[in-house]
Amino acid sequence: ETLRNGWLELWYEPKIDLREMSLRGVDATTRIRHPNWGILSPASFIPEDDSDLRALSEFVVDRVMADWVYFTEGRRPIEMTVHLPKEALESSDFIDRMCLQLPDHAALARLTVEISSPDVSRNPALVRTAAKQLEAYNVGISIADVMAESSWVDVVDFPIAELQVQGGFIAGCADDRDKQ
Repeated sequence: ETLRNGWLELWYEPKIDLREMSLRGVDATTRIRHPNWGILSPASFIPEDDSDLRALSEFVVDRVMADWVYFTEGRRPIEMTVHLPKEALESSDFIDRMCLQLPDHAALARLTVEISSPDVSRNPALVRTAAKQLEAYNVGISIADVMAESSWVDVVDFPIAELQVQGGFIAGCADDRDKQ
């Protein structure tokens, strides 16, 4: 219903390079602008156990690629991060199609696909395989919401471009040998 009625929007959060105090990239997030309920975040409209997220993922990828070109017209290169559910990575065909849509433009720095740590922990082998496939296209993978109890974290042979850890993961690491 959301896609059919055009309620889905992408919002872009800036990523700032603190050394240069400049825009390094943007992080694309989905929102619904519902006529009665207002703005809805993904937590309120994406079910955790829905394996049929292909249409949503395809819409997001198509929109991100078009917006990426628009954002960089006459500007310096920026990186783009797009959040995808692990279900999107289950199809190597989806990954190939997404990567073939990568704009061929000098101002487009790098695409990063963000997957949540809980998604990775449910199927680390799938995400590892997808990460290797993405790496072949120079697309990075970012793991978000990594917690201290994340058991999947075996970074050997896992091409991770970015690891977003929660504060509890590193709190007290100066004094805790296990956390170091």
